Amino acid sequence: MVSGSEEDKLNAIFESFDIDHNGTLDKGEVDNVLEVLKFSLSAKGLSESQALANATEKISALVKSNNVVTKEQWLKIGKETSLLEDLLGRDFVQLLN
Repeated sequence: MVSGSEEDKLNAIFESFDIDHNGTLDKGEVDNVLEVLKFSLSAKGLSESQALANATEKISALVKSNNVVTKEQWLKIGKETSLLEDLLGRDFVQLLN
């Protein structure tokens, strides 16, 4: 994982989910983000249904009508929410700082 600014970390995570490297996250790639969020939030002690609802809410903030997420959208939402911490966990984010 990358150390550095929050934006550096968000960029690195975006790149890891952008499997086809086209600069956007399509439906399948967004589904992968959702799965990681569900797992991470469940590990925080949320029930599976709570984790799914929370993850879905965060993903809904990212996905626009065309069902893709641009890097700009990812960075904007990532800076405005706890997306980075929710994906990686607070301890891991602190370790990177």
